Amino acid sequence: YTLLVPRWTVEARFSGDSRELRSCIHSRVWSWKIPDLTETQLRAPWDQEAVLGGGFNNDGTRAVLRTKPLSLANQATQLLHWDVDSDREIWRYEDAREKRSLGNPVYSHDGRYIVVPSRTSQLERPEIPTAFHDELHVLDAKTGRLHRTFKPEQAFNIDSIVFRPGSSDVAAIVSKKVDAQSPSNEIVIWNVETGLELSTTQVDDGSPTLVCFSHDGNELLVAQKVEGGVLVLDAETCTR
Repeated sequence: YTLLVPRWTVEARFSGDSRELRSCIHSRVWSWKIPDLTETQLRAPWDQEAVLGGGFNNDGTRAVLRTKPLSLANQATQLLHWDVDSDREIWRYEDAREKRSLGNPVYSHDGRYIVVPSRTSQLERPEIPTAFHDELHVLDAKTGRLHRTFKPEQAFNIDSIVFRPGSSDVAAIVSKKVDAQSPSNEIVIWNVETGLELSTTQVDDGSPTLVCFSHDGNELLVAQKVEGGVLVLDAETCTR
């Protein structure tokens, strides 16, 4: 099947019974019936907010969306956690510090945690561009409360966040400013329950752009922009 959708599509996810395909497009959650792809529901219009990104949990019953009010040009983004089946808002979360904003959130595979990067402001760190994220916030998906914060030393950007299947381990690309000329890129794995940094490896060659765990969680794949290849690491030790 081919389904044509606008370019501003956040993410597509099947419902738990695989009878619907759900996606967030233009501040609304759409649902298509499987297999004929007829539109079955038009969910939750947010007329006063723009949806900038987000995702669904594994069975498509919950969505966490990065939103921003349309009426306020410089308003910081916040997260909206929403129950798709009951069409109900569950909670909202925002970084209360001045001019802090949030990046795209990621669900853990078991749906217990949501990890979201927080973007620094030049009031806090004038040497860092405001487009970059230097913290990871771990939220309790049920309550929306902040569980813990990861803030790597010297980090000026954290990107490509991914959970390890069947685990509370999360990996990300961490860029650090080591001198005035070039950054140092690292792959770091944390455990969101204990807060411990499990492993890290420096991957300056190839400019890493994306990380992904294998289905069994034993390997970590790193896409490289410059080299145009994929680096395969042992997920336990972050070694090649």
